[in-house]
Amino acid sequence: MLRKSVVHLPVEALDGYEEHALRVFTFLLNNYAVRSMNRNLIMGILHRLLSSVKWRDVAKDESMVNLATDIALEMGVSGSDSLGTLRSLGKEKVAQFFGIFGVHLDTLSAAPRSKSVARESSHHVWQSRFVALSLCVVMLCGMALSCHDSVALCASMQCPEHYLPKGNATITTCAGRTCTSSVDLNTCCVKMQTCESFRCPESYSLKSNATQIYCPSNCAWPADLERCCDKIATCSSFHCPKWYHLKKDADRLKCLTSSCSEEADLERCCELAIVSSGLKGVQSVQSFFANVLTCPGCISVTSMT
Repeated sequence: MLRKSVVHLPVEALDGYEEHALRVFTFLLNNYAVRSMNRNLIMGILHRLLSSVKWRDVAKDESMVNLATDIALEMGVSGSDSLGTLRSLGKEKVAQFFGIFGVHLDTLSAAPRSKSVARESSHHVWQSRFVALSLCVVMLCGMALSCHDSVALCASMQCPEHYLPKGNATITTCAGRTCTSSVDLNTCCVKMQTCESFRCPESYSLKSNATQIYCPSNCAWPADLERCCDKIATCSSFHCPKWYHLKKDADRLKCLTSSCSEEADLERCCELAIVSSGLKGVQSVQSFFANVLTCPGCISVTSMT
């Protein structure tokens, strides 16, 4: 609940609650010590709170440094190589946590216990933590509510053509009181994929206008096969021009695209009629072409059979 309340708060909302920072940090420090909350959760909340410069300044306040130092020493942390009860977390995570409050592990061994933090009875410790928890819940929920009153959610925005709402649109906030495409487009919407990213299988080729064809979501096989690809034509569908006829295996020869064309597929699909006729009725290839050039109508394919 705390994390959900904090994660979507803009910095401006956090700045407005600076007066509560000491109590919130104290609560999080105490819970980190007794592990009544997941420590990764605590770190996530702290990172969001520290997005506010004002809260970062409070975290380095002398009283917070003293409290963090005392808690570290109580947990047996006396240096980067002596992590006490936190040794399972590793040096990096422990240093990162206490560094938030201006405490460096290598200075802990010489750090005196502050007089401001005396040992309390177990009853008083838990009583104070319960009060802090109650305050945090009330405060953060209030912050979240005020935040939602002041900023709009992505769910209220109509994504432009060729864009889809992101999956978290119902919980993602825009930059202001209203969502606009000019400011919040990348926050709230994701661009639809075009067929350009689709890989057509064998016997299919990508459509020539693939960059302008959009898939409903991510382009995927087989749902978008017909949308993005054309079946490659075979030479059997091609009509060879004069002086040519189809090759014998035309039904197995594939053209370059979904339709065969003379410009792209003539040599692929057809061969000169004289090649397969054995020059019947024609003395030589040279004389054949000479006749074609001088008298195109004098020789026909039928005269060679």
